[in-house]
Amino acid sequence: MGSRLTDRTKATVAAAIAGLALFAPAAAARAEDGQTSGPTQWGLDVYGKPYPVTGWKSCAEAQAHASTPLFRADPGYNPALDPTGRGIECV
Repeated sequence: MGSRLTDRTKATVAAAIAGLALFAPAAAARAEDGQTSGPTQWGLDVYGKPYPVTGWKSCAEAQAHASTPLFRADPGYNPALDPTGRGIECV
């Protein structure tokens, strides 16, 4: 039985995986330096943009990689960065 994935779908998945690999060297360098501040597990939002599954570790990191402010339903939202508890991170 053949695969039901189209060539376009396969290319999209391959591009997404290749995009995630761009973050691996930075994470490896942090691990070698004993730093654990960066996110390690990445997901893709509906637009194919990578985000940390466990949430951004700081507002500076969120601002460097995402549009801020982030809302509770946004990928990468971290309740620890929402001091008021209103569902808005890094205002």
